[in-house]
Amino acid sequence: MKIIIITFLYITCFSISLVAQNESKAAQDTLDLLVTDSIWGKEIFTFPIRFAQDINYKGIEEAQFPEGWSKKESPNFWSYVFVWDIEGDKVNSVKKLEADLKTYFDGLMNSSNTITQFSRKESFSNISSYVGKVSFFDNLRTKEIISLNVHVEKQYCKKTDKSIIVFRFSPKEFNHKVWNTLEKVILRANACELNNE
Repeated sequence: MKIIIITFLYITCFSISLVAQNESKAAQDTLDLLVTDSIWGKEIFTFPIRFAQDINYKGIEEAQFPEGWSKKESPNFWSYVFVWDIEGDKVNSVKKLEADLKTYFDGLMNSSNTITQFSRKESFSNISSYVGKVSFFDNLRTKEIISLNVHVEKQYCKKTDKSIIVFRFSPKEFNHKVWNTLEKVILRANACELNNE
């Protein structure tokens, strides 16, 4: 009788665990802010992000990585896209953008040598566009200084009082074909209406 009860409890716990995992996966799937094809890898972080606690926002980051992004010999090396979906009208100046990305990459690389330099490219309606460079010591892959070109598009969603900021990174120059790949990653049409809590 004891064996039957123990077996029953084990099966019940295992079933509950599977249901919880499926619900967690379903919840994560609803967070797709960026539209990519199935070969892109994805990670989701909640603010404040563990390696950059000083960026004190409330919201999420969704990062998408093309095949080969972590391999030095790949044309996609260190080329990727992420989006911040955060409360309020955040990152509303070049100075703030530079400070946030310095904090982000200093934390990611466990260093304090990141250099950021941006300019505002254009602004229309509720969308602002920035271009720039982020340079840092790459503790993850090359153990060398690396510079990434960056294109940033920020929109403020007035109705939901949140900012959606898309970052595209690559060490390749902006005229390289890898940027065609990065530009194909687009923001979901209804991103302003999504609730990602």
